[in-house]
Parts: sequence; structure tokens; C-alpha cells
Amino acid sequence: MRSPWTAVSAAASLAAGILLLLWPPPVAAAPLAGAMPRADRGHSTDDEENDHDWRYLLRHARPVISLQYGIGDPDRDGFGGDLAEVGSLGILLGHRIERRYAGEEGLLHQSTHFAHVGNFASRLASDLPEASEVGTDMWRFGAGFGDGYGYRFASDRGRFVLQNSGTFGWHTLELEGSAVGVLSPADALSLEQFTSHTRFGESWESALEVGFGSMLSLHAGYERMAVFPSFKIWYWLLSTGIDRGALAAIGFFVDGVADNSPYAAPVVRFLLQGALQYGFYELRQEEVHWPFDTEPPLAYDMFNIGLTTRF
Repeated sequence: MRSPWTAVSAAASLAAGILLLLWPPPVAAAPLAGAMPRADRGHSTDDEENDHDWRYLLRHARPVISLQYGIGDPDRDGFGGDLAEVGSLGILLGHRIERRYAGEEGLLHQSTHFAHVGNFASRLASDLPEASEVGTDMWRFGAGFGDGYGYRFASDRGRFVLQNSGTFGWHTLELEGSAVGVLSPADALSLEQFTSHTRFGESWESALEVGFGSMLSLHAGYERMAVFPSFKIWYWLLSTGIDRGALAAIGFFVDGVADNSPYAAPVVRFLLQGALQYGFYELRQEEVHWPFDTEPPLAYDMFNIGLTTRF
């Protein structure tokens, strides 16, 4: 049984998260033109509105296509069998906006919104499943966002971007291999929660992107994914509120870093957000709607590489 102190801590975290969500968001990027001297890097109201106005965003958004391959392991807390390693193939289609960051010519902020579809399957891994391992074949489709901050180099034709991205979507799972027939009743029931229905899931990826010219960039990232055994709307809203509140608090902190040390801000943001999400998904291994008492998800840890083309 949880102690009263645990309940109080969870309630306090929730309250802080909701307050942070309601607080007006900070402006993270500077306008493309008319950079001010370092001492006067504050933005006028007109500049801020132009930079975030929907007409500006539509005018400067550029289509992107990303092809990715990954390798990783599925797992579920409490599952007694062995799930085989999986490989993944995926494609992302979306739009990306790139602009100057913190008033510095050498810094950039890129925002990406995309739809995605991918296949996570044991047959795509480097090694075929052993006789004792349960093979899986899962399709994922949904949408996502990426928020990256980084540096220009090679006379502004090169880009090195530290990006955090999140996705949500729906997942269909099938089991493969002879090991499926010898699962214990408890393990068979554990996986049946995901094979009997299409399930909702979320993921978070921290990645490095190196761009060459205005079109091509190479991608390398680490992704954690949680497929929900069931979707409990109120638990999900409260758990997500805590997570987004913590991300907003990091955003406020990094804005202060950017005001004083703009070239350090992309690294600080990337490390703090990545560490927060790694910890959050680690806590979700046992309770998918942490900190609330819920079932464990089907979890994937993936290492991804890819090629992105921006038109």
C-alpha cells in the first residue's frame, strides 16, 4: 500500500504540472530577419507575432520525408517468456520550419510535424528468433512532432541539430513462431491484450541530426515506446499533464540559459529533456499511466538511423 506521503507528492506534482501548462508559453525562437545586437536581444511584440503567426508558418514550412531503420527489444513487465529482438522500418511525412534561435546567426531552431507509419518485426532484425523466443510483427501509424535546436557550420550550409520528438499512434500486433504455443496461460493472456485489439501508444526519441546543404540530413536516435494495454482517459490526461508540466519547467529554465549563454542552450535543453523522458518512460515500465496504479505497457527500446530529405 502506498504511504500518504506518496499520495501528497503525486498531488503536488500534478498541481505544479497543471499550473505550468496553464502558464503562457515562452517564445523560443527569434525572427529570421533584423537580428538585434547581443546586448539588445529582446524581441518586439511585432517580431514575435510575425515569427509565430500562422501565415508566417505556412509560408516558411517545407515538406520533409524521413526513412528510418531501427533495432531494439520489446518487453513487458511480468512477462515470463522471451520476446525476440525486432527490427523496424518506418517513413515520416511532414513539414519543417527552420529559423534563427536566440538572435544568433550560428544557432537555429527547427520544428517538425509529421505523420508516420512503421513496421516492427522479428524478421527485420539482424538475427532470426530462436526456438524459445516469441516473434512479433507490429504495425504502427499515427502522428508526431519534433523540436530541435542546434548549430550552423560550413558557411551556414551545414547543420548539427539536437532534437527531441514525440509520437502518438495506434498499434496492431501479431505473434509468430513455435514458442507461442508453449506459453504459460498467464503469459499468453498478457500478450493477448495487445493482439486482440488495436492499441494506443506513445513514444519519445532523442536524436542527433547532421545536415548537409539545404536538403539532406542524417539521423541517429534512441527511442522509447509504450503500447497501452488499455486506454484510461482520465489517468492518461493526469499523467500526461505531469509530464508536460515538467517539460514546460525545463523550457523556462533553458530560456534563462539562452539569455546568458545562447550557444550552451541547445545542449542543455537536449540533455535535460532527454533525461526527463528517459526517467518518465522508465517509471512507465510498471505503470503505463504513472504515478497511478495501472497495468504495465508493451515497451520497446529502439536505436534508429535514418535519412531525411527537406524540399
